[in-house]
Amino acid sequence: MRKLGQRYLYSATDLCNFAACNYLTHLDLLDQTQTLARTEEDAQAQLIVKKGDEHEQRYLRHLRATEGQVVDVPRLLDAQPEEAFATTTEILRAGPHWVYQAFLYLEPCNGYADFLKRVEKPSQLGNFSYEVIDTKLSKAEKASFLIQLCFYSELLGAIQGFVPTHAHIVTGDMRLRSFKLNDYFSFYKRLKKDFLASLADTTLDDHYPEPCPRCATCAWQNICKNIISSDATPNPRLS
Repeated sequence: MRKLGQRYLYSATDLCNFAACNYLTHLDLLDQTQTLARTEEDAQAQLIVKKGDEHEQRYLRHLRATEGQVVDVPRLLDAQPEEAFATTTEILRAGPHWVYQAFLYLEPCNGYADFLKRVEKPSQLGNFSYEVIDTKLSKAEKASFLIQLCFYSELLGAIQGFVPTHAHIVTGDMRLRSFKLNDYFSFYKRLKKDFLASLADTTLDDHYPEPCPRCATCAWQNICKNIISSDATPNPRLS
């Protein structure tokens, strides 16, 4: 989630966060206008991120060794999303078989897809189109993985004219798992609709932190702990 001028842009992570904890989304939104105190990321969380990056790079090396050219989309860090999106679109129109870190954008959502794979199905790009491939360390299927695949595939549809039929995950053991998006897309669209609707509520008055599996790695866990602890403290006037 990031504030760009008078508008907000949302990522696949934001949607996954909302699926795990509505209160997390409201704190993320509040942090855009008043900086909140983050909980320091522990060594285990840092290691998981590091291993995830290594896995992504390992698959990138594998593709370059076995498939030949993989086109990297340049990171335009200071560019407007429309400019970065135009760069990705220009690259895809050239029809490379593999694309790394494509910037995808469909207001108000944006993100970088790990990999795009060319398939020989006609689209607005030409006599070909693309499917999303994401790298994940876990060998187990998780709801967040499927949400991310649907998210990036929907944004990819804005370039090629339709959402691809399939998307894929490369697991930690370097196996490619494929998913038929129609099996999950209705759930994804409802989740996204609820997420965007929730953003209209900019106050926390009607919300309260509830423990969930996401708490252990949440940047705002100390804020929630303080709220719960404060509410549990007896009021001396009522004693």
